[in-house]
Amino acid sequence: MVEWELDVALPVAPPTHIEADYRCWFCPDTEGTPGNDLTLQLHPNGLCVVALAPGHAGLRPATGGDGSSAAAAGTQPAAPAEPGQAGAEAEQQQRGQQVVQAQAQAQAATVPRPAQLSLNTKLLQAEFRKGRGPVLQPESIIGRLSAGGASYTLRCCTRGLLLEINSRLQDLSGDALLRELAGSYLAILEPRAADVQALAARCLSQQQYVERRQARQSEQQEEMELQHAELRPEGGAVQGAVFLPGSCERPFFVRLNRLRASQACDRVAYPLVMILALMTAARSWGRSVPGAIAFLLAYATAAAATIAWQRLRPASYATWREAPAALLSLLCLGLGMAGAHMRRKLDSYAVPDEAPGAPLPGIATQLQLSTVASHTATLLYVSLAVSMATIALSLRMRLGLAVPVWAVVAATAIPADRSICAVPYLAALAARRAQQALHHALSLLSFVLPMPVAPWVRPDDQARCAALLAFFQVAFGALLPLLYTAFGEARLFLLHQQDRRAAGLPPERGLHASAYAWLWCVTLGGSSAFTAALVCVLLGVAWDYTAFFSVPVHQRSFG
Repeated sequence: MVEWELDVALPVAPPTHIEADYRCWFCPDTEGTPGNDLTLQLHPNGLCVVALAPGHAGLRPATGGDGSSAAAAGTQPAAPAEPGQAGAEAEQQQRGQQVVQAQAQAQAATVPRPAQLSLNTKLLQAEFRKGRGPVLQPESIIGRLSAGGASYTLRCCTRGLLLEINSRLQDLSGDALLRELAGSYLAILEPRAADVQALAARCLSQQQYVERRQARQSEQQEEMELQHAELRPEGGAVQGAVFLPGSCERPFFVRLNRLRASQACDRVAYPLVMILALMTAARSWGRSVPGAIAFLLAYATAAAATIAWQRLRPASYATWREAPAALLSLLCLGLGMAGAHMRRKLDSYAVPDEAPGAPLPGIATQLQLSTVASHTATLLYVSLAVSMATIALSLRMRLGLAVPVWAVVAATAIPADRSICAVPYLAALAARRAQQALHHALSLLSFVLPMPVAPWVRPDDQARCAALLAFFQVAFGALLPLLYTAFGEARLFLLHQQDRRAAGLPPERGLHASAYAWLWCVTLGGSSAFTAALVCVLLGVAWDYTAFFSVPVHQRSFG
């Protein structure tokens, strides 16, 4: 037996008659209606056949699918869909089956009317001279199709003489009509050469149409995953109570972004940020530093644009949601502009009767606890740590991106602390007494470290106040929200790895995988006691360094 070897690869399926003899152009979403796709098939003899594209949304009831696959467009079939997420708990599977059954019952309760096609009466009654009818324009209506509960206006999409209109379609309805439309035509035109060239400029080729339909199908799949994610509970323990949308074959951060995009916190964050920016601009009108009002209005506009993105393109937003979150977080304090604005605001506060330069009594002086607590709340407000923490917990992003973003925010906020502490309102005697008591109390955090530095430095009044502001900004504004993000992502990543093992896939690797594994190991599997101990150590480090570096170099004396 002689074996032959071919030097070229044969196609999966032989080309059809249309693909071999016609040039096909596609007009997707005509009339702005999604899925209202028409095709223009140009024969070498100059005739043009107008028909429904294989991906037309009205053909779905007949084809049993969405009509957007590559096979429906006349090319090779697309790869099979990703396997479902394996390894879910029985409770999750039961909940998913209940959702599917509810959707099936809802679809069965709303049975659409049979498909109907109404051809243009004027075209059916048009006079043909020598086989040629009237001249049709691209916007000329051939008919209107009603299928699947939607209505589609079918237009010519090109200029040309009408040669024939498929009047047989007028007598069909239901699935018979849809099957005929899938394999037949609407009208036959005779365009001019210039009209044919115009088609090539404004229509899509077959390959472009296939790519467009596949991209739309992918977006629809992502939107469905987001809708299913909204039905799933948020938070909880690692075992069975946390749900990550999407297949476990996808990277962890893709699933994490889709989970966060589906949560209510993400939908509330940007309206909250926009309202706060507008309220700050309104209260500061005429009293803020130059450029602050324009910056706040631009900040609110960026938040409003993100809200529109969330509503109009949820699938795209779920993929790129970290970009606006990082940008708005980075600019939340105006890269230092908020500190100058706060100092100008404090200048308008009433100063107590004590002179700013009055001598400070010793630490043994009795202070009411309410006075210290009140001044602590004032320092928290002045340091903008509450605003930083609110934005950090609202505009969430992955830990590897959040750490540099909030490091920059804290680094731009700390330089203004000494100038803020020089304001008479914070330099008054009562304020300095409360700052001294609070400074000594927080100095106990340094003793959780093996070699503390801050307790042996003797700061002056202004350095003591600056140390408190810097600690609030670093600890409460950045460190604690980052730790909350880190512990939450470590739990979710552990669930992601469990899903991959259950599906027979290798564990996901990378720097983030090592970081999450180390964090989970340090806290002994998320133990509350060890987590609290780690937080105390990190707060001690934050206080030790902020208290030490808040003292000017020429004033750092040990003794």
